[in-house]
Amino acid sequence: MKYYSIAVKVGKAFNIHPLMILAQASVESGWGTSQLARQNNNFFGVTAYGKTNQYWTGEKRQSTTSKLWFRSYKSVEDGFSDFARLITSYYKEAAKVSNDITAYATKISASPYISEKNGDNRAKYRALIIQSGETILSIVKKKFQAQYN
Repeated sequence: MKYYSIAVKVGKAFNIHPLMILAQASVESGWGTSQLARQNNNFFGVTAYGKTNQYWTGEKRQSTTSKLWFRSYKSVEDGFSDFARLITSYYKEAAKVSNDITAYATKISASPYISEKNGDNRAKYRALIIQSGETILSIVKKKFQAQYN
């Protein structure tokens, strides 16, 4: 649960359940193992489009495989915060139901966040978000039960 406290802090700031932040990060970054996550603090595959903001200074890296440009963040918290800002600004229907794993997964997988033009599969993405969310929920429950037993 390396990033749990960051997800909680960002979740409170943006009114998004931290479980959904972590679930989507795990799907997008292979549980934090992707090069983009490890080297650029971009756990969500956020591309380098749009205006800079308080979390993203405009720094970017190009993927050697897809040739797409992705945002590079100074910290994990900045990456998580920029993702949460994007979700609450552009994917409001998903943000509103972030306390429900299945509802969130359904809304985000049906949104423009997923692009079948890029080879994304909406049904598979939805299933992965649900699976990751349930796995993380199970880990969190075990951790807190162990602390208080």
